[in-house]
Amino acid sequence: MKKLYIAVIALMMLCTGCNSKTTPEPQTIPPIETPMQQGGSATTAPDENMPTHPAEPSAPAEGDISPEIPDDLREALESAYTAAMVDNADVAGTMTGFDSYVGSDGKIYCNTLINSEDKEHYAQYGADGKWVKYGSVQIIGGKLNDDGTNIDGQIIILSKKYSGIFHILKQGKAAADINPIWLNLGGEIRAYKMFAIQAVEIDDWKDFISHKSGYIPHEAYELIENIENMDTSARTAYYAEIAKEFNGSALTIAEDDNVMIICGIGLDEGEWKNKMAGVYCVNI
Repeated sequence: MKKLYIAVIALMMLCTGCNSKTTPEPQTIPPIETPMQQGGSATTAPDENMPTHPAEPSAPAEGDISPEIPDDLREALESAYTAAMVDNADVAGTMTGFDSYVGSDGKIYCNTLINSEDKEHYAQYGADGKWVKYGSVQIIGGKLNDDGTNIDGQIIILSKKYSGIFHILKQGKAAADINPIWLNLGGEIRAYKMFAIQAVEIDDWKDFISHKSGYIPHEAYELIENIENMDTSARTAYYAEIAKEFNGSALTIAEDDNVMIICGIGLDEGEWKNKMAGVYCVNI
């Protein structure tokens, strides 16, 4: 009888197991407040009354670029961008002078106009012929190198159109015999004749190039205004007097309607040696 009772109990337990769920009910496990084994850290239940701190941003993966820019770098970039906008505000058009050349690698290059000692290009025009730095109303001083391709400083930019010069006055000519300045304005050859020159003495080229100074002196504007107010005979006499003294090479020209202003330096020995000259011209 005792064995039968044990068998019935076992059968009841077996039937109960058949009706039970195969997936146990989830149980809430209290947090463990003791240190974990293997040197792990202790885990405590979160306190709802404690303030939560944002997670630290993860470091960028190798090869990624962090979106964060240091303040000093951002300020430098913004300052440079603002300065570039100001410098180039009046710049439009192309430069056709200083012809391109073919390098030893077979590629076509354009000559650099201005090269400072620290290799910074103040007014370089590249393959597209566009000015890339510095805007209007600025002079940078210097001297041509031996082959005439680079200028160690010196350019004048007065308006929004620029052209290269093919020819300028020759030494020893009478005023009436001075050849006109030939320009290439977008492929069209036009003649201009200069009739006034203003020399500017530059004491410190390095300071001048660094743009601490280097703006057109007010005397140049006064000269232009005076020339405009001269009658034809007075203007011709003034031009003839100046032309006898000036022996140089014009380097860059700026055009505004029919008025031209040229910048050049005297390369020959004499009073004009290494001086800057601005030349006021009109269409003839």
